[in-house]
Amino acid sequence: MAAPSAAVAEAENPGAVAERPGPVLQNFKVATEDGGTLDAEEWLPSAGATPPAGVLLVRSLGRTRAEWSDFPSTLAKAGYRVLSIDPREKPGSEALPEDSEWLPSDPQLGMRDVAAGLAWLRRAPGTDPSRLAVIGSSYGADLACVAIGRGLVRTGVALSPSRDRVHLLAAGTPLHLQSLMLLATSGDPGAEAAARRLSLETKNPKQVRILTRSSAQGAAILVSHPEAAGLILDWLHRTL
Repeated sequence: MAAPSAAVAEAENPGAVAERPGPVLQNFKVATEDGGTLDAEEWLPSAGATPPAGVLLVRSLGRTRAEWSDFPSTLAKAGYRVLSIDPREKPGSEALPEDSEWLPSDPQLGMRDVAAGLAWLRRAPGTDPSRLAVIGSSYGADLACVAIGRGLVRTGVALSPSRDRVHLLAAGTPLHLQSLMLLATSGDPGAEAAARRLSLETKNPKQVRILTRSSAQGAAILVSHPEAAGLILDWLHRTL
């Protein structure tokens, strides 16, 4: 796969993707414009597939890409190119010298990582640059909202967002939220309230789903509520 110029991706094991049916996985290093390096993995529906629609997954802080469990494979089976990135903090991608606790309030760093992932997807073989989505978990959900509000993607999904942090990450610039699905659980009242408030700030198409009998947060919602993956796939099929 040719490496994109704005977000260079280098396969850790060139040629490791075997010719076999079903979703396939390959690990990459993605370079950001400010000289950082992100650990990332790409899922394809099958070896050599060139799907037109791409989905960027952005995980929670303090977790690894493994928090998505089999969700990337599920998206790939549905026909999407999926890129899952680790924002720059421990564990995962290149650590920063500063304490990572300040990352959620940094108005630039996280969005640089998102921009690098989206640039990589835009330049992937067969991708239609107008058909990109971002799905985020907790801190990743906040970044997803900012990406949507800035018109960087066609649609997105935010699992357990923080409305205050979304606007903090926007750094005072207006967000034009549209085509956004918000997911939270009734046992996580902060995220539920944030999702409802963000929905009020979002133009159609939009959807807010509060799943009951659970306090799961972020990507854990996909494990505690298996139906959530289906809800997200339905949203992507309608908006992407």
